[in-house]
Amino acid sequence: MYEAFMKKHARDGSKIAPLIAMGADRLPSPFENRDEHAESAELTIDEYIPTTMRAAIRIMPETKLLRAQEQQDMWVAVEISGGLHNRHALADSAIDIVFVIDNGYYISKDCLTRATDTVTSALCHLTRGDRVALYTTHCTHGPVSSTVPDMMYPLRPLGHDTDEILRHMNKDIVTCGAQTWDPPRPNPTMSDVVLAVAKSLESKDIERGRTHVVLLTPTSNVLHGISEAFPRLYVHQINPAVLPYLHSDKTQEKLCEERCCKNVFISNWAYYQSLPSRIKQIIRYARSKRPLGVISRWNVEIRPRKGCEVLEYQGSTDIRRLRLGQVHSFFIRVRITRSETQELDLNSKDPILISSLEGYSLHDDLRNAKAVGATNAHLLSVQVLHKHSNLPHACWSYTESPLVVYKELGRLAHPIDMSMELYKRQCFYKLSRLDPDAAKAEIERLAIETSDRYEELKKLVEHMALENCWHKSVSEYETTTRQQLPICPGPICLASAPHEWLVEKWDAKKNKRKGMAVV
Repeated sequence: MYEAFMKKHARDGSKIAPLIAMGADRLPSPFENRDEHAESAELTIDEYIPTTMRAAIRIMPETKLLRAQEQQDMWVAVEISGGLHNRHALADSAIDIVFVIDNGYYISKDCLTRATDTVTSALCHLTRGDRVALYTTHCTHGPVSSTVPDMMYPLRPLGHDTDEILRHMNKDIVTCGAQTWDPPRPNPTMSDVVLAVAKSLESKDIERGRTHVVLLTPTSNVLHGISEAFPRLYVHQINPAVLPYLHSDKTQEKLCEERCCKNVFISNWAYYQSLPSRIKQIIRYARSKRPLGVISRWNVEIRPRKGCEVLEYQGSTDIRRLRLGQVHSFFIRVRITRSETQELDLNSKDPILISSLEGYSLHDDLRNAKAVGATNAHLLSVQVLHKHSNLPHACWSYTESPLVVYKELGRLAHPIDMSMELYKRQCFYKLSRLDPDAAKAEIERLAIETSDRYEELKKLVEHMALENCWHKSVSEYETTTRQQLPICPGPICLASAPHEWLVEKWDAKKNKRKGMAVV
């Protein structure tokens, strides 16, 4: 179908452009691919070197090119994440991915659409031998929504028809919408929902340690007991919405650090993470050996260089703990005095500086830029110290990353504008910590500020405004209607058999592929 469309409209830009834009939205940005390239370069075949966790640093300045003015202020985003060092690919890389889409009463249509798009985009990272399944937290096909999970597609090996079937299932999920508000019904805890899904998979050999449940929900849930009941099952909670939904006043990730939740991860909730990038990372790490040990006692320090002054911090530099794939972000506002800045010395004898330049692929880029007449300015360095459980108590691990911008380009092409990476994280950070009324006032202020700026940023603020408006409606509905509902007792289970019309759809697609007539 895709090939036929391309052949028919190959010369029609108006037809091709939306398709390209849709594909671009479902792929990680070039900036987010940097860590993947670094890990690929470190992919080792020496099985005697263990895989461990490492601290990865990303620095996102508002601009990579200084203006001609003597002084200028700009924001810089700093993101610390837990990655893999000495990554080993598994000999048998086949994995199971079980998608669970939350379609509870608090889910907006935009959130539901983004969740189904995330499932669709993940399929391009799966290969032959992998198995995939799709569930929703509620059955919404009837006039009254259920309170138990619904199996939309059973765990099956990836085949030629899988992509088409799941696209149709995702379309049905969006068409049927979220759980109805009337009549209000008590819902089970998300922990009971995940346990019910896991129990429905017990006959599918999920204890081999390759099964990953991807729970797409805008809420943060404590999933106690999952790792105890299924010690080799991994659960990834990912917020698919532009803003998370807060059931309470707490704004921090509700991540239990005890053994009962050792295999539970939360993403894009307290700090922004790209959905395509995170899904791709989960699948890549699922095909790799698990790291040994944990990282603790993080210490982050910003060291400005001459000509750069730190004016303001937004967010905390204190990191309690990071699990694999999770991030911690904060922002700094700096003032740059152009004439006082100094160029980074590419011939420096500082081994830590040279290692950081090579580790983040900056050394060759800066040397090539200098060869064509560009001059740079070393504004600051981000330094991270942390303890690793595999090392002696007196040993600390150290990571450093410099922020380098250009003063003059010479014959160098204009650097790619990555300011949206900063704005996405900063808007998410601000608004995810406010109640709906305060968030509305902040969004209105952002709308005025962005009225004459990037079109993409304006669209982001508009989507956040709609999501915040929905959150306010849900909050009022909970206050007026759901306060007196009884607690839904657990445990729960799925229906003993899938819907007949679903089975007919699965078989119809298969028969269509085989060229069989369906009566």
